[in-house]
Amino acid sequence: YSQYLAQYYPQIRIGLDRRYYHENSQGRKITNTELLGLLAYNRAYLARKNKDYKTAYEYVLLAQKFNRDSRSNIKFEIGLYYTWGSQLYSGKDHVAAFAVFADGYYRYPDNEDFLNNTFAAFYKSLQSNWQRKNWTETARLIDEISALEILQDRDRNNIKKMLLNWHHFFITQNDHQSAGEVQHYVQKYGN
Repeated sequence: YSQYLAQYYPQIRIGLDRRYYHENSQGRKITNTELLGLLAYNRAYLARKNKDYKTAYEYVLLAQKFNRDSRSNIKFEIGLYYTWGSQLYSGKDHVAAFAVFADGYYRYPDNEDFLNNTFAAFYKSLQSNWQRKNWTETARLIDEISALEILQDRDRNNIKKMLLNWHHFFITQNDHQSAGEVQHYVQKYGN
């Protein structure tokens, strides 16, 4: 297995077993959970090598569950978030692109490209949700972008305008329950 890993980590000239021993001898205890994260990252590297970005992304998310604070794969992660998010965006799957870019921004908040791409995918998602009249997905996206705490006044104003359109739509459809849900969001973004 150490020889297998060597092709993905050429900068590490020692096997996984020695790496494990070395880290432990330096006072850094590597748990079995962290090793599971390493295995998941290895699968992500393989999937990306095969240009299977969706699978690579899923393995990275899995690896992060095992080892949330790992920063040994920064370049790989950033490149993958950007490549997969861009591919989704180009394919007009803006909701999925938003999720990828938002994940990238959450993980790397200093990356301005992730911030800009998150907003671009967010607004495109809102547009397509409006065209499909998918209020549930719109509300979910608004909650997600709010949780990132990146909204500026202009964004709140844009969201409020869009919410007023939703409110008007539900009133004309005589759907007072949905109009009430929208009104809750309008009040939240009205300030």
